[in-house]
Amino acid sequence: MLLPALAVVGAAFVAFQLWGYVSWGLDGGSARFETDAAIPDFAESALRLGRIVTPAVAVLWLAFVTRGVVRARALTWPALITMAWALTYWQESLANVTGARFAYNAELYDRGDWTDHLPFVDLTGPGLPQPLQMETFVFVGMFPLFSWGAASLMRALHRRTSWSPWLVALVGYLVVLVVEFAAEMRSIAQDVHAYPEVFGALSIRDGAPDQFPLYENWLLGLMWFLPGLLVFVLRDLRDQDAPTIRPGIAVLAAAGALNTAFLLYNLIAFVWLPADTVAPMPPWLNP
Repeated sequence: MLLPALAVVGAAFVAFQLWGYVSWGLDGGSARFETDAAIPDFAESALRLGRIVTPAVAVLWLAFVTRGVVRARALTWPALITMAWALTYWQESLANVTGARFAYNAELYDRGDWTDHLPFVDLTGPGLPQPLQMETFVFVGMFPLFSWGAASLMRALHRRTSWSPWLVALVGYLVVLVVEFAAEMRSIAQDVHAYPEVFGALSIRDGAPDQFPLYENWLLGLMWFLPGLLVFVLRDLRDQDAPTIRPGIAVLAAAGALNTAFLLYNLIAFVWLPADTVAPMPPWLNP
């Protein structure tokens, strides 16, 4: 009964985001956040590199996924992970529903934020304009790749060590945390993104422009890890080389599970935890 229930939840999430996307698109997109301030050279260089690397990684990943589906003539685990992540992208803007918790560099901004077009969402914060030319590729390339990397690491550890599945999963999660932390620190140092408002007790460098909430690492790392854990359990512990249920049901169930988990992450990190530490931000990082 769990899979049909998750599929129903997934279908509801898909309908919900489609409503928001269509309404936002018909409205012409929200106003962009722009600034006349000069962006530092180091940030400009990082942004230019990101505009090349992020789409390139996504294209290579999607080519890998497509090749696997064509060969198997069926839904594969990488394809399922990718579709689940793509159907979760709408939640990216929820970070700023109640306050200026997150900010992208103004040079990345595209057509604004769709949050105020989502039904039943009360937008009291500034919203989070979405850099579509980068974040779209993150959700169909980078995030699925990280999840697949976690699954591959756990498979290798399971095959080459005598560790219990619990220890394999723990090590996999810790490695994901290290990767996520390193990626965050590099991006923040290059002014690609920032966290203007954080819960200071669980943050490092709180009060400084490069402050970082550690709970973001723990929770977003968990989001990257969970799809990989699912693949590890079903593929390597239960010998299911591919999803065994109908593709449509599998995609909706995966979308339902990941959207539910990601919504909890957003609520904990950006709504429920108090934003009691506000750092001064340069004008190109004010949401």
